[in-house]
Amino acid sequence: MRQQAMRDLGQLGESVFQKWAAEMGLIVNYSKIDKAGWDFLVEFPCTETHSAAESAPAPIECKIQIKATDTLNKNIKIKISNLLRLAKSPIPTFIILISFDGGNEAQEARLAHFDENLISRIMKRVREIDQSPEQNRFNRRTITLPFGEDQGLPSLDGLTLAAMISKYIPSGLEEYVKRKQEILTRVGYEGISMEGSFSTSNEVGVEGLINASLGLAESVEITNLIGHDCRFGIRERHPSLNWEMARLSFPEVEPNLVGSIEFKVEDREPPITTECRIFNSPLNRHLPDKYKKLRISGKFFDLWIKPHSGEANFTFSLEGKHFTIQMMRKATMTLGMLAVAKKVFLKIESNDLPELDFSITPNSINPSWRLLEDLGNACYNLAAFFDIDLTSPIEFDQLVNDSKELSRIHNMINTPAELTAIEFSLSEEIRDGLEKCCCQFFVWCRIGDFFAGAVFSYSGVLLGIPGNRFRLAPKKLEFMERILTKSCQGFDEGVVARALSRADDKYEKAGFTVIQIHS
Repeated sequence: MRQQAMRDLGQLGESVFQKWAAEMGLIVNYSKIDKAGWDFLVEFPCTETHSAAESAPAPIECKIQIKATDTLNKNIKIKISNLLRLAKSPIPTFIILISFDGGNEAQEARLAHFDENLISRIMKRVREIDQSPEQNRFNRRTITLPFGEDQGLPSLDGLTLAAMISKYIPSGLEEYVKRKQEILTRVGYEGISMEGSFSTSNEVGVEGLINASLGLAESVEITNLIGHDCRFGIRERHPSLNWEMARLSFPEVEPNLVGSIEFKVEDREPPITTECRIFNSPLNRHLPDKYKKLRISGKFFDLWIKPHSGEANFTFSLEGKHFTIQMMRKATMTLGMLAVAKKVFLKIESNDLPELDFSITPNSINPSWRLLEDLGNACYNLAAFFDIDLTSPIEFDQLVNDSKELSRIHNMINTPAELTAIEFSLSEEIRDGLEKCCCQFFVWCRIGDFFAGAVFSYSGVLLGIPGNRFRLAPKKLEFMERILTKSCQGFDEGVVARALSRADDKYEKAGFTVIQIHS
C-alpha cells in the first residue's frame, strides 16, 4: 500500500511520453512553469532533402500537454486558461491522454489535436464568460474534453505517436501556421461580426439609406454611430466604435431573387419579356410602406420601384456592352418601344414575390433611338439568313458601327426584285434592250464574330439610259451562295472568286448576259 501511495501518476505519464519521444529522436523541452498551459515543446528532427539548406522545409514543432488517468472515463476537465493558451499558440498543439488502469504501464493513449472545431469551442466559451457580468477567473474554470475512440494510438510506441502528429501537419509547418492564424482571426465571425446603431436626420437620409442598400448609391451619411464587436453571436459589452458622423456603405450588393419582366404598350403586340434580377433591400422589413423600394436589373436596363405608390425610375445602358444576338434584338426592340411610347406597362414575376404590375412614362430616351429597333431586327434576321447561332455574342458599339452595311444587305434581301433599280456604267460595248441580263454582286457584312457574305443575282431586262449608263429592271433575285467565316480570318479571295465564277457559269449556260458588279 505504501508503494501505491508514493506513485506519481502525472510524472508517470510524462515519463512514458519522454520514452516514446526518445524512440524517434524527438527533441523534448520541458516547461518548468505550470501556467504555460503545455508540458513539452517537441521538435522533430530535420528530414533529409535534396534541396539547399536555406530552402528546406522547417521541421515540425508542437506543444503537448500530458494527462494521465487510472480510470476508464475518457472525459477530462481542463482549465480554460490552459486550453486558451494552447488554442492561441500559432504552432500545432495537442493533449495526450494516457491511461494506466491502476498499474505502472500505459494501457491506452489518445491524442487530441487543437483543430478548428476545438479552437472554436474554446474561444466561444471564453467569449461567453468574458462578456458576462461575472469575473472571468479562467484559471479556475474548466471545460470537459471528450477523447473518442478515433483518437486512440493503435500502438503505444514512438513511431505511432510521431505518425499521428505528422498527419495533422501534411503541408509542412509554414502552411500549418498560416492556416491556424487564419482560423484564429476568422472563427466566430462567420455570421454577424458587428452590431450597432445609428441615426439618420430626416426622410432624405432614409431614402439615401435604402438606395445604398440596393446599390443605387455608393454610401449614405449617418450620425451617432455606435458599434459593438460581435463574435459567436455574442456582443462585446463596450463599443469599439462611437462616432458622431460617418458614411455607411453596403459593399458587394447582390440581387436576392431572379425573375422575368414584361414590357408592353397598349397598341403593340406581342409584349417583350426578358430575364431580370431583383434586389429586395433587407431594410424593407423595418421601414414604413412609403419607403419600401425594389430594384430590378437586366442586361440593358436598371429600374427601381416603390410598390406601394407605383413610383418608378428607369435607366438603360447599351454602350460598351456585349449581348447575344437574340438578347440584342430584345434590347433594341425595348428601347425602340420606349422611344415612342407615352406609357409602358411592366409586369414583374418571381417565385418568391407577389406579381408586380406598374407603368412608367419614358422621358429620357432620345426619339432617334427608335431606329435601333430596325437595326436590331436587321442583325437578327441576317444572322438567321446566314445560319449564325443566335446565342453568338455581339457588341452594341460594333452593331452601330456596322449599321449602314447591315441595313443595306437586309433591305436587299427583303425588297422585291421588281422594286429594285440597278444603275451602272460599262467600259465595254453592250447593246441595250437585253431580255436576259443578269447582274451579280458579292455583298458582305460583319455580324458579331463573323463575316457573312453571299452572291446576289438579279435577272431581268437591261435598258440604256442617258449619260452612257444602263439600268437593269430586275424580275427575279436569287441568292446563289452564302459564305461564312470568322471575322478574325476574313474572306478568302479565292473562295469568293470561285463562288462568283459558279454563279456566272450557271446564268451563261441559261443564255444570260452576266455582268458582275463590284460593290
